[in-house]
Amino acid sequence: MKRIIIILAIVIAHINTASAQHYSEVIHLKNGSIIKGTVVEQTPNESYKIETSDGSLFIYKWDEVAKIAKERIKPTSNISTIHQGEIQVGFGAGVGIIPADRVYLQTIQGVRIGNHFSAGLGIGINIIMPYTFTYNLPEVYMPIFVNIKGYLPINKRASFFGSCDIGGSFGLTEGVTGLRGVMVYPSIGVSLNNTVNLSLGYDFQKISTGVSYISANMNSVSMKIGYMF
Repeated sequence: MKRIIIILAIVIAHINTASAQHYSEVIHLKNGSIIKGTVVEQTPNESYKIETSDGSLFIYKWDEVAKIAKERIKPTSNISTIHQGEIQVGFGAGVGIIPADRVYLQTIQGVRIGNHFSAGLGIGINIIMPYTFTYNLPEVYMPIFVNIKGYLPINKRASFFGSCDIGGSFGLTEGVTGLRGVMVYPSIGVSLNNTVNLSLGYDFQKISTGVSYISANMNSVSMKIGYMF
């Protein structure tokens, strides 16, 4: 029984502490004034002593007070949100039906939410290298995508991250005019000093003319380096 009483006392103490963290007491004076804080002392039929958030103490006579109420304190968030831009360059080794190597140049503009998440919109160019002797010139696609990243801090200078681009890719040059398709690019990497990102990913791109059922995969295993600002 004694142990149960001790446990209940500890639970009640924690409940009272939690309550104090989420509520403030509000003294309504008869003259219309309102004072918010914590009542630290009260003497029945004599006075109230209240401490405000800035540490000031006020004492009011019993007959000056109209009523005392509690007000919920809205929790403040410690999560910061700032603009985050990134410029990426990279190279992909082609695999799949159209094993075309490629060079990446793209930018992502978005927001960094705290230390663990970022999201943004990306656009760029993918320079597709010739993959047969028939074509002598590279072709250019324009990817437009949404990027999301989740970060796992290792220490103050480095974080692991997982990233995914989801969007579409559109042919720009003569040889790929009218071609377009879905683009998905999952990757993993490491972020150094919140400035440089090194990543390895798999670039999945399905292309078609949009007017027929003929489509082909044009995928690659890719490495990228990004500079964040």
